[in-house]
Amino acid sequence: MKNIITSLLILGSFSLVAQPKKPSTAVKSSQPMVPIAVDRSKAPKAGPAPKIQVGQYKKFELPNGLKVFVVENHKVPRVSAVLSINSTPYHEGDKAGMVDMAGQMLTKGTLSKNKEQIDAQVDFVGANISSSGNSVSAEFLTKYTDDMMSLFADVVMNPSFNNDEFIKLKKQTISSLKSNKSDANAVARNVARVLRNTKNHPYGNITTEESVGKITLEDLQRYYRQMYAPNNAYLVLVGDIDMNKAQQMCHNFFDNWQPVNSQMEQTAAPVAPTAAKVVVVNKPGAVQSVINISYPVSFNQKSSDYFAALVMNEMLGGGIFGSRLNQNLREGKAYTYGAGSRLGADPYIGAFTASASVRTEVTDSAVEQFIFEMNRMRTELAPDTLVRKIKNYMTGSFARSLENPSTVANFAYLTARYGLAPDFYQNYLKSLSAVTAQDIQNAALKYITPSNCYILVVGNQEAISKKLERFATDGKVMALDYYGEPVKAGGNIPAGLTVKKVVDAYIAATGGLDTYKKLKNIKTVYEGDIQGKTLTITSSKMAPNFTLTSQKMGALNLGTTKFNGKSASTQGMGGSKKYEGEELAEIALQSNFDFDWNFESYGVKAELKNTSIINGSNCISIALSKSNYKETRYYDLKSGLLVRTEEEQKGPNGEVALRTTDYSDYQTVTGSISVPGKITQQVANFTIELKLKEATANGKMKDSDFE
Repeated sequence: MKNIITSLLILGSFSLVAQPKKPSTAVKSSQPMVPIAVDRSKAPKAGPAPKIQVGQYKKFELPNGLKVFVVENHKVPRVSAVLSINSTPYHEGDKAGMVDMAGQMLTKGTLSKNKEQIDAQVDFVGANISSSGNSVSAEFLTKYTDDMMSLFADVVMNPSFNNDEFIKLKKQTISSLKSNKSDANAVARNVARVLRNTKNHPYGNITTEESVGKITLEDLQRYYRQMYAPNNAYLVLVGDIDMNKAQQMCHNFFDNWQPVNSQMEQTAAPVAPTAAKVVVVNKPGAVQSVINISYPVSFNQKSSDYFAALVMNEMLGGGIFGSRLNQNLREGKAYTYGAGSRLGADPYIGAFTASASVRTEVTDSAVEQFIFEMNRMRTELAPDTLVRKIKNYMTGSFARSLENPSTVANFAYLTARYGLAPDFYQNYLKSLSAVTAQDIQNAALKYITPSNCYILVVGNQEAISKKLERFATDGKVMALDYYGEPVKAGGNIPAGLTVKKVVDAYIAATGGLDTYKKLKNIKTVYEGDIQGKTLTITSSKMAPNFTLTSQKMGALNLGTTKFNGKSASTQGMGGSKKYEGEELAEIALQSNFDFDWNFESYGVKAELKNTSIINGSNCISIALSKSNYKETRYYDLKSGLLVRTEEEQKGPNGEVALRTTDYSDYQTVTGSISVPGKITQQVANFTIELKLKEATANGKMKDSDFE
């Protein structure tokens, strides 16, 4: 019962001093000065590209095959260590997420230390250590080098794969995935990967709650045994360490690490679509659309036009503020705060992506400008002044990167891992300087293909789909879910169905109208976990229109909101607030005890919208509106139960966010109505799951409780 279960409320300066003028000491010439003639209509010719001193690194290899790179920098008494696994794309299939979970488990316990002991040792010396699917890294003070590298090697070579830690990690991963569902950018990245690569390729594996649920501890151990081996790894040491120390230390800690045969099966590279395809992922009520135009490309650092392609993408939508996409969509049209593109190099399969977040009402216009700028790169020869500007910017960025010793180490690692020419980075600026406007256009003709791409939009499907049809070669818009799976059509609205019939079915399914009419009050208590702390939401409602909602984090009162039928206020950590105007009107509206089945008697417009699949159920939606109050409710056509609500929430600065709340696992309050046993709510990028702990009906309540 939505109105009875009150919605969760998610919560230095300087000065210039004039100096006295000094007498000139210059020797005066007896000859008059002759001005030098300069033709300012012509730009000076560019000089030769400067020769780059990338920096020195040393390398050696242990008998077991571990390749080690050392970059000395004694300016600061710190050392960093990064071990990377040289793996080809690993196909996880229906257990996507396994590789990253396996990597995270390395720092959660070894055969000699549990997670708490590892954390204590790291914290005690002010260091850090972390791990992922294909790497382990650490940073520490020089004086703790031996202790930390001993721990580093222990983590790499002797993980315990503790089952209790595995269970915790699964729960954390699933919780994070639920939060990502409300992040339109995360959804766009996931679905774009599926579109570009298909789920048959490792790069198209998307971690879902279902795939994580299938992962076992044995899966993680199997991956570790197969991939973590010295002959399949690179170790990069950077900082206050010399070659002799590095060799001695690596022999001491890694000589006993045994090599393995870790051959991986190669997967056929994905190919670009043969036409322009439009895909929409529905985010009901969204006021912004995330546009993501992408496709796979065969592009890597060995490509003959690598540098021309880099300059081309920088001009189109790279990091420079004056890129064409940014100038068009942000500065020219004011559609977005920022638009950009990326041409990603990869030894197996690269990718082109252009993206931006825009207002819903200009979604199709923004897509049109993306396509325009992509075609412009192909058809127009860039002016020399712009080419020089872009190359100068890239030259400066590369030169600044060399100030970081880790850059030198990374260059050494990439050169070795991907088999680049030994002087690839030494000649970087020379190669960049040689790029011409014609080279840029040739690269655009090869890598920019607006007629063969996936145009993905995450947003309000109802508002944007029809307008996007013109960009699809076949005139059709595909509907996918958050994980790139086809969305099942809900079907047409059943003949004869009305708002009253939907509401009547809901009331009947949760106890019946006679039961509701006998109900005088109800109290519910829900609990949820937020970062290990218990959030408790207590809601009390009493006829005809009294409400009270309190939120506590442990013993800390976050806030209590009361409505006594006339006035409403909140008391909490942020002080007190008395509601007025539209805010008071909305609280008063939803506080009415019979609001769930009497929308229209309170002046609320209620209309059937459409059918859709919500959490696997065929549902009908009802749109409710009055003044600034707007809400959409979804009812299961089979059970009659309310399964989802969507409400627009305004922030303190007028920004609008969509709050989505799912209701499930209905439970009957003894001798009374049924209420949700589980409530899952998403606001912006935050998700919380609440479970019913207590529910009582017709208990002791009085008017003064709500004052």
